[in-house]
Amino acid sequence: MRKEVLVWGGDDPALAATLALSLGLDVTDHWWDDPDQQYLYFRDGALSLGLSPQAREHPICVDFVDQWRSRHRGKELLLKAIGGRRDGLRVVDATAGLGRDSFLLAGYGAIVQMCERQPIVAAMLEDGLLRGRDTADIADVLDKMSLVSVPAVDYLASLESEACPDVVYLDPMFPDSGKSALVK
Repeated sequence: MRKEVLVWGGDDPALAATLALSLGLDVTDHWWDDPDQQYLYFRDGALSLGLSPQAREHPICVDFVDQWRSRHRGKELLLKAIGGRRDGLRVVDATAGLGRDSFLLAGYGAIVQMCERQPIVAAMLEDGLLRGRDTADIADVLDKMSLVSVPAVDYLASLESEACPDVVYLDPMFPDSGKSALVK
């Protein structure tokens, strides 16, 4: 049985209440009751999603600063697919997820509109964008990225013809098979 995500109040119950209200989630002060329950909370200043501390699981968050430090310049097949560095290329990332591909494209000059229909993931993306814009090294890259929390098909249908993107990117999200052959 799938459980609804709860928002844990932590050190800032007012912020947690505001977040929970915006996402339509419940707030809890007791995250030790069920070790299998998922929680949305602020950890080290970042909006994170994870299990209770008893599960000893590392929560996920959107951290563009960390992505910037661990990037592998010039080796990304995604950039090859769009023709290499393309300053000013307008891209819609229709399945934004945690924003890794959007950040990569914006880092190489594209203007990226991220679409994320899952409200919790969109909230984590927005948090990552806000925190990252405070870091001088990546602020100019993040300024090329924007987010809408709607399904991509709705966003694309709402665009006027002159505002249509050059590329609509759909991450196929193939699971890692462990084999060495690349997906065609």
